[in-house]
Order: sequence, then C-alpha cells, then structure tokens
Amino acid sequence: ANILAQFEAESGGRTDRKENLNYTADQLLKSFPKKFKDAADAQSTASQGPEAVGNRLYGGRMGNTADEGFKFRGRGLVQLTGKQNYEKFGKMLGIDLLKDPDLAASPEIAKQIAVAYFKDKQQSGTDLTNISSVGKAVGYAGGEAETQKRAQMATAYMANGGIVRASPGGVDIVAAES
Repeated sequence: ANILAQFEAESGGRTDRKENLNYTADQLLKSFPKKFKDAADAQSTASQGPEAVGNRLYGGRMGNTADEGFKFRGRGLVQLTGKQNYEKFGKMLGIDLLKDPDLAASPEIAKQIAVAYFKDKQQSGTDLTNISSVGKAVGYAGGEAETQKRAQMATAYMANGGIVRASPGGVDIVAAES
C-alpha cells in the first residue's frame, strides 16, 4: 500500500508519465524554496520554460551536468530522476537509459524500474512498511503535509484494496471505492 501510494502521488499511477516542469513562479517557490533567491528569480526561470526549470532544479546534481536537468527529469511510476539513477537502473535492467531517457516512461520498462527501485531501496534499509521511510526513499517536496497525504492514500489502499487496471498509457493504479 505504501508503494502504491507513492506511485499514485508521483505519477498518478501512470507508467508513461513524464515530469513536464510547467511550473508558475509561485509553484516553484512553494515546492522548491531553496532553489530560488526570490519571486523575481523564480519568475525569470519559469518564463524560460520547462527545459530551463528542469536544468535549474536538477542541473549540477544527481550526476547531471548543469544542462542535463531536463534531460534526466522524472519519468515513470517512481518519477526516476537524475543521470545517476538512469545509469544505475539502466545497468540493473540491461537497458541504455542514458542514451534514451524516454524509455523510462515506456510502460514495461517503467514497471521494471519501479520493482528494481524498491528492491534496491529495501536492500539499503528502507522499511517498506513505514510510509515515511518509503517517502524518504522516493524523495519529494512538500514535507510532512505530503507525507500525510500519501499516508491517507496508503490507508485507502489497505482499507479498500488497490485496483490495477490496464490503460492506453500503461497502468493506472487507483483506490477502490467503498
């Protein structure tokens, strides 16, 4: 249930999801306050479009050069982000994700990445029964409020059962209605 909640929050449960990075200045400041000096800085970046936003948020970290943030933005169920992760999980699965990062959002590969991702995190000590631990393994903005939102999703999965259904975009994961 904790993993399904992460998929729902990160990608809407869609394997084909790509982080679009179409943020307003206000959204950037709220979600990434440490990345911007002030509202004018956030506005300047937002006005340059998604590629500039991606490079600002993810460039120069997670193995990315300054201009690779957009290229290695979030994709798939877990929103795999950063060149280091694309390389690591690509090698684990025998897929060249560095050459073609969009493969991470293809339905079959996104599912393989999700399984490998949480197996890897569990082997590194992540307690998959603890929503905070699973959330920390995924990494997201929003702090405690976002953790509580995801905990509510996990509780709904446990109370009502999760449904996984096929869709044109891959797999939709939704909580069953009571």
